[in-house]
Amino acid sequence: MATLGDIRTKLRARVLNATSANYYDDTDLLGIVEDASREIAAGFRFPRVISSAIALVAGDIDVSPLPSTLVDVESVNVGGLTLPKRAYPYVKMLQQIPQAKWPRGYFFDTHFGTAATLMIGPPSAGAVNAVIEYVADPYDGATVTSVTTVWNGAHSNFHELVLLRSAVKSFELTFEMEDAQYYLGRYSEVLQEFASFLGM
Repeated sequence: MATLGDIRTKLRARVLNATSANYYDDTDLLGIVEDASREIAAGFRFPRVISSAIALVAGDIDVSPLPSTLVDVESVNVGGLTLPKRAYPYVKMLQQIPQAKWPRGYFFDTHFGTAATLMIGPPSAGAVNAVIEYVADPYDGATVTSVTTVWNGAHSNFHELVLLRSAVKSFELTFEMEDAQYYLGRYSEVLQEFASFLGM
């Protein structure tokens, strides 16, 4: 398994062919590597995590508190029943009807950023537990350092993807488009293999 620092070292030595005084300092390169790793994880929507039970009480129209590392919601299960994802207006309408033992839908949209709430409707009629399958932050919300393992160790056979994406970003930042195109081609090839591996 590679660390972000390992990827940074390979990027400087194997790709940029530069000493530490050239191109970018260590902090800049680590930022590029982190950004590349987060982009890939977000694009393939991993890691996926199952939350612990979140208690709902009578009258609840949203599920809270949401896990702090939640990026997006994959599925919602309330009291053993998997809820379908519905449009915002539909869930708002459901929230206006009397309390029901089982909600009939949920709404969650990442476009609201940190203000996003996981809405359910109709309101909960009593104590029940909700469990969420969600896409989490690939680094559990922690600040990354050079010793942080890429994707917290997930998909170790494809950590080179981060190196290739970092190379593309590095060359684009210095307007070396020919080199950026070369590494984009290599990145695309490995990306297709990764997509096949993930069944996507």
